[in-house]
Amino acid sequence: MNKSFTDVLVRKRDLSGKFRVENITPILAEGFARGNEFLHIVVTDAPDQEVIV
Repeated sequence: MNKSFTDVLVRKRDLSGKFRVENITPILAEGFARGNEFLHIVVTDAPDQEVIV
């Protein structure tokens, strides 16, 4: 089985304004609590190759 990255989605957010975070993990909460820029990576199963998202 060939395993590879098929999709990459990148977003940069300004954390100085008001926003809501749903289903926050302890590691993500720690990133917010530190008050500095941070990188949060989520790895999920890719959709079927015939499906364009």
